[in-house]
Amino acid sequence: MDKKYIEAFKKESGNIINEWVSLVKKSKDRHQKNQVSGIEETVTEHFNALIHIFEKEDNTKLNIFLEKMAKKRDEPGFSLKETQLAFLYGQTVFMRFMDRLRDDDQFFCINCREISDIFNETQILHSNHFRDLQLENITNSYRKELEYEDLRLASLSDGTTDAVINLDEKLNISTWNEGAELMFQYKPNEVIGKSLDILFTDELRTSKELRSMELLLKQDGLADYYRTERVRKDGKVLTVEVNWTRLRNNDGKLIGYSTIHNDLTEKIQIRQEIFSKEHYLSSVVDNSVDAIIGMDLNDTIVSWNKGAENIFGYPREEVIGKNFDILLTPEAKKSGELRLINTLLKQEGFIKNYEGERVTKDGKRITTSLTRSIIRDKNRKIIGSSAILRDMTEYKKLKTQISHSEKLSVVGQLAAGIAHEVGNPLTSISSLIQVLVRGTDDENLKKNLNLIKKQTDRISKLIHELVTFSQPSDFQIKPTNINNLVQEAVNIIKYDNRANHCEIDVQLDDKLPVTDLPDDQVQQVFINILLNALDAIPEENGHISISSNMGNGSINIEIKDNGKGMPESIINKIFDPFFTTKGVGKGTGLGLWVSYGIIESLRGKISVESRVGSGSTFKIEIPILR
Repeated sequence: MDKKYIEAFKKESGNIINEWVSLVKKSKDRHQKNQVSGIEETVTEHFNALIHIFEKEDNTKLNIFLEKMAKKRDEPGFSLKETQLAFLYGQTVFMRFMDRLRDDDQFFCINCREISDIFNETQILHSNHFRDLQLENITNSYRKELEYEDLRLASLSDGTTDAVINLDEKLNISTWNEGAELMFQYKPNEVIGKSLDILFTDELRTSKELRSMELLLKQDGLADYYRTERVRKDGKVLTVEVNWTRLRNNDGKLIGYSTIHNDLTEKIQIRQEIFSKEHYLSSVVDNSVDAIIGMDLNDTIVSWNKGAENIFGYPREEVIGKNFDILLTPEAKKSGELRLINTLLKQEGFIKNYEGERVTKDGKRITTSLTRSIIRDKNRKIIGSSAILRDMTEYKKLKTQISHSEKLSVVGQLAAGIAHEVGNPLTSISSLIQVLVRGTDDENLKKNLNLIKKQTDRISKLIHELVTFSQPSDFQIKPTNINNLVQEAVNIIKYDNRANHCEIDVQLDDKLPVTDLPDDQVQQVFINILLNALDAIPEENGHISISSNMGNGSINIEIKDNGKGMPESIINKIFDPFFTTKGVGKGTGLGLWVSYGIIESLRGKISVESRVGSGSTFKIEIPILR
């Protein structure tokens, strides 16, 4: 017996004895008028004898007690049945107390079995003492009958759901309690006198389990609980735990065996269901795309799912036991953001959609949405919290792109009106200028008129670009090799004087598939970006690299330069209409805006990465369509 249970029994001895005495008195009140005095003293002596066995594994005190109990047979109101019931009530009280102490099913079962064995042995020893006294003056011919009668009394166990089955020395069933009847659905008259293997599966009969158990019992006298299978009357196979005890008479002669069958079938099914549900819930949590993090009261991380690993880059073993603040930015740590979150959590019990910046393992900053809830134990005591963090970085980018697209749509509508209102007057002005130039010989006037004509043409070009972007495209879609468009765009910009001192490196994937798109429009995108690159690179040792490849159902084009680069404030505006960093007269601010519109119309993507002093890289993704 586990020492902690023994100490608990001793500590609560008063309660255990009182409960035991109460059950015995209630039983006597129900079944007989004459009361036996000294019930509390008797129960106390029995309790102390049991504790002595648990501690010393010595039955001496128990034997002395049972011998005294057997001698009470002549006292007024004595009943053997009530005495046996008193033993069962004691076993019941111990079992109830054990159930309250349960913390580990395996050790719980082992110690429960020890209690069951001791009470079974108590009944048997008491029967032996009682039988010795009862049979002193009875003939040997009547002795065997009394042994079987006492054996049945010793097996008084119809108050338990376990199947208590006694066997004779030939392993035939001799007693069959109500628990056995409920468990196996056989009536006593259907099994008494038959071999126990009536309950065996075909495999167990073949394996000769019964014969093996007989040999074991003859050698050891006891077979502790072991798991096996038994077959019910309707053919259902049950998983049971079986305990065997060898029975002898006063002369030491083997007279049979006592077995206790505990049905585990339903318990196993429940455990499997619980395990299956726990595994399912664990799988849902672990495989969530969101980061789900468990923390104790000190914000120490105690659980970390795969979503957290993917978002923050930390494997589970690196963060378990560390504080949640490893995910905070330096600014958040300085401002006490975690303390603020904890305060809100204590006030409200939960936090929903709290947005903030977090830091990944590689130092990257991401925007997350935090939902955090308090975790309580079964007594409603707070034991920690759970945090669900969703990476909002891409969502923010998408939201910005949608806003940008909406802005472009509005500007496009304005562009149509501008083109109509300004286009016609510009045509008239241009025509009149040409007439004036032909009608004069004044060279100075011609020079000024040509300057006006140049600026008018510039305005016309700007209006044309606005119209190109704002009106629905009527360009022709046809199968196109994008590598050819890139190469043609490179050949065109080579005529620009700025390209004379620039190295252009072209690395194209010759296995790119043909895709359907408007070739002239896409080529214009490449030209616009290449011209911007020529503006950005240094006058000497300029370098532009262009590459193409395929991935994720798209053709990817990358144009990189070694120019002066751009700060974040400019990157956020370069696709806006009329935004330019070039000097007056050198750019309209519409080239990249138009390019953005073309790629968007193809359901593609265009983006830029740049740092001041490190050049810029434009990335274009065009879906493969056929």
